[in-house]
Amino acid sequence: MNTRVAAFAATPLALIQLAYGQNAIQGSWGPVIPWPHVAVHVSQLPDGRVLTWAAATATDFNPAEPNNTVGAIFDPRNNSFTNLPNPRHNMFCAGLATLRDGRLIAAGGGASVRLTSIFNTGTLSWSASGNTIQQRWYGTNVALPNGKAFLALGAVDQPFPELWDPATNRWTEIYGPRMDSILTEWHTFNAEDFEWYPWLHVAPNGRLFHSGPTPVMHWVDPFEGGTITALGPRFTSDRMRMWGSSLMYAPGKILVTGGRDMNLSPSSTNQAFTIDINGPSPIVTPVSPMNYARVFHYTLNLPNGEVIALGGNTSSLKFSDQGAVLPAEIWNPVTGLWRVVASQAVPRPYHGAAALLQDGRILSTGGGICGSCGANHLDGQIYSPPYLFNSSGGLATRPTFSERGSASQISPGKSFSVRASPGVTAFRIIRLQATTHGIQTDSRGIPLPVVSSTSNGNNWVTYTLAPPSNVDIMVPGDYWLFATNASGTPSSGRLIRATP
Repeated sequence: MNTRVAAFAATPLALIQLAYGQNAIQGSWGPVIPWPHVAVHVSQLPDGRVLTWAAATATDFNPAEPNNTVGAIFDPRNNSFTNLPNPRHNMFCAGLATLRDGRLIAAGGGASVRLTSIFNTGTLSWSASGNTIQQRWYGTNVALPNGKAFLALGAVDQPFPELWDPATNRWTEIYGPRMDSILTEWHTFNAEDFEWYPWLHVAPNGRLFHSGPTPVMHWVDPFEGGTITALGPRFTSDRMRMWGSSLMYAPGKILVTGGRDMNLSPSSTNQAFTIDINGPSPIVTPVSPMNYARVFHYTLNLPNGEVIALGGNTSSLKFSDQGAVLPAEIWNPVTGLWRVVASQAVPRPYHGAAALLQDGRILSTGGGICGSCGANHLDGQIYSPPYLFNSSGGLATRPTFSERGSASQISPGKSFSVRASPGVTAFRIIRLQATTHGIQTDSRGIPLPVVSSTSNGNNWVTYTLAPPSNVDIMVPGDYWLFATNASGTPSSGRLIRATP
């Protein structure tokens, strides 16, 4: 009798232990957090908070209103919000980039406006900058290593890009790297979308690399007198990858995932491949496909060197939850394989957004902003990846940094030291970014080799790290430095600024 009772009692306990143990495999999503608006745009702030905004209103993009943006600052430490509108500029679908001094630049947007706004992360305030030469809506903005910003394409068929100069606070139209060939390809392949963000990344050779979503790749010299050079298709008979994702996950290495081509059936794809741009010509390598076709999704660099894909849908429909993909997936760059992890509770389709948080968790939010379409999601949810849990499912012991003996500023090619807990096996920096519509021009993950380590006693070790010597790899700006132990568990990010 007693034996049977004991056996019966053990079963629920085992199931509970199994459920908690799944955290180390699946990760865990937190509760759904009500949001004051549909968070279409997300910017990581150096203090660990997140700036998000919608459009002229909280639930509808209303492109006819050029002079207002609804926004707020979210604090993930207590899930609180601070209202922060921009009353002079509708920044819906603007071109975004984080500058090397830590500020955020938002150019264009709204009803194809020419306005530009600068967000100062020190004062937490918006200010006006010089207007763009052309109207820009869905234009891609790239922070260059020299402190300038490069703005190209968008909804208006304008082949000439523009350069923003921080010394003058003005935009200048440049005529060398004109983009007629990309526009021609766009209209040849495109069956529906008339507004779009090109995928652009600062390459190790100092040029910009255009990886899509059109099939042909390009080098772009982002300067007056520069050129644009077509490099051929990513591979034979490649497709459009509209609303897919292109992420620089390692120096000179890009992961492209998903996207849609409305000329094909099905229009969405789960295909994934890498592009190595460290040499004179890009090398395209197929990797394992995602477990789900995804359009309108996000990919993010993780502190341990992996990449997470989340959100989107399989239907390719804008402003719709049809075919919403709730499970997240994590890609391992060593094996080239994807694994499915825990599912979020809310669809994140077109106009969804995501960001890595300073503590290593993931924010997923937004979707919709279409008035009464039924796909508006005024909420967010935070995901704790498997690396934050131990094998029993409890919280893992994490590496820590000491406030003493750690650099706060680094330069290309110059070793520096940080003091952290023992047992750290790897360090990695990830550049802070401002993002919308899956555009990832800022983010780049860079491993930092350990040159030496010296124990200081008192549970601290001084690690000497070697950053890359190339400023086009370690683009100046704010980064989070993560320390990872042998179990793959990262520290919280330590803010560090890479200077020219």
